[in-house]
Amino acid sequence: MLKFKIKFNIFTILLAKQNFFIYFIFIIPKKDISNISKLVNNLNKIKIILKKTGLKSITKISLLYLHFKLIDTNKSVIISNKKPIIYNKKTILFSLILRNYISDKIKLKSKKLLISLEIIKIITIMLLILRTFIKLRKKQINKIKKLISNYEKEIFCSLTKIDYKNYYIYKTKIDKSYIYRDIEFNYKYVKNSRALLSSYNFISIDEENTIEIDDAICINRTNNKMEILIGIIDLSEYIPLSLFHLAYNNQSSLYFTYNNFYMLIDKNIIRNFSLVKNSIKPAIIFRLLFSKDFELMSFDFDFKLIKIKENISYNFADKYKILSEYNLNELANKLLENRLKKGGIFFNIPKIKLDKNLKKIELIYFNKGYRFIIQELMILTNYITSKIAIKNNIPFIYLHNNTNLDYTIQGKTINNPLEIYNITKTVDISYYSLEKKNHNLIGLESYSHITSPIRRFIDIINQRQLLSLFYNTDPYYNKSELKEFIKIANNENINRNNLYKNYYKIYLKYFLYINNIKTLKGYITDIKENKIKIYLSEYFIEIEENINDIEIIKGQLKTNQKILFKFLS
Repeated sequence: MLKFKIKFNIFTILLAKQNFFIYFIFIIPKKDISNISKLVNNLNKIKIILKKTGLKSITKISLLYLHFKLIDTNKSVIISNKKPIIYNKKTILFSLILRNYISDKIKLKSKKLLISLEIIKIITIMLLILRTFIKLRKKQINKIKKLISNYEKEIFCSLTKIDYKNYYIYKTKIDKSYIYRDIEFNYKYVKNSRALLSSYNFISIDEENTIEIDDAICINRTNNKMEILIGIIDLSEYIPLSLFHLAYNNQSSLYFTYNNFYMLIDKNIIRNFSLVKNSIKPAIIFRLLFSKDFELMSFDFDFKLIKIKENISYNFADKYKILSEYNLNELANKLLENRLKKGGIFFNIPKIKLDKNLKKIELIYFNKGYRFIIQELMILTNYITSKIAIKNNIPFIYLHNNTNLDYTIQGKTINNPLEIYNITKTVDISYYSLEKKNHNLIGLESYSHITSPIRRFIDIINQRQLLSLFYNTDPYYNKSELKEFIKIANNENINRNNLYKNYYKIYLKYFLYINNIKTLKGYITDIKENKIKIYLSEYFIEIEENINDIEIIKGQLKTNQKILFKFLS
């Protein structure tokens, strides 16, 4: 039995449904007896009650009983679907109107019900079709995800010379217990041998959710001068030999869409070295002193312990203008300007972030905000490191680029996608060596790598070379040993660049397919026989297609021509 109660100003209705009979019980206050016609004005309330009983039961109602009961008398009215039984004249009008009203409502409800059932049937079929489509599409996307993920593992295995069949063993069977033991031992040793910069609070600013936090900064202002301390996690003594060999094999961290392959193997291992909030870690401190006009006045370095006050993301720092009182954006612009004056060039090429669900490709630019600030500070730190090595005449691994840039583009920022492509395709790849040469692209007379020791193996080697200056001993590695590291790193960089490009092309192919994107913008870069190369300016990648497989919608089939085209298959 269904019971519910609805209160109105005029009356209260109680409903009970049993065997397709409905009882309407109206209890009317005494003051409203003389105005029974008010009930007629509220008959639409019955519609709500009938709806509550369920659509199917409405058409099966055979009798309707209405009991109209006065509070101070026992008089009542009973209405059937045949003839009303009348007890007084005042109820005649009410009884007839109520019977006709309910009869009409039931007919109307029945008609609407049939229409509603047809609509529901159509909607149900459509929902079933949609559900099937979504299920098939999800299955299709999962299949593509697996294909891309497997290709990521193949890239890692090809670079690290690991048999793909043994990949699972590599990921799960490495005995990490002795690595943790050695890390703990080394940490105690380093901690006891270095002083803590207790009065300095360092913060890291990096990508959101990153676990490899290599660097942190601390800023002070005194006498119109700005002091910036840049702390780089120091792995020179900290990293155990067991982990050093694994890092040597991996060379650097690899970041893909579905898999990240860390140089230091494991997230828990990395946490021991990462500059995470509230941790105290050994670091190489670069102390930079700037004038009020942001000119670098002096610099030095030291090996210390630092405490990390906070880990902040780029987006958070940009949104809440962290450290805005120091005008760091102006400083970064000044540092870039100085490099451009020396003949360097700035390519405004974004970092490409690929979505795991293949819904979007995000372009993240480094020409503004804290990505730009940290980038310029790290470039400066790497440059200063090379100057320290040169000054002290120690064997060191430098990074060079010998590209002869046309004088018309020297000192410029390049934003146009086609211009970026045309210049970068003629640019030599940067390489490591022991020679103190220029890095023409950056615009510096010497350059090195030291700021990313958790992610890049060469940085650990250079840190160890600097450590010899700290201890005033012979260099950790001689030139012959450094040459072996250089040879492996240079070959690795070439292979990685090529594999990353191929990987991105494969992801892009599936991305366009899944999102049914057939029309694209680009620049024709080469035409040979039945092949055409197109630089997709929206995605910063060049593709090669058969001419017969595309249709040019806008533009001409000429080299360097901007076109709008679509795939025919």
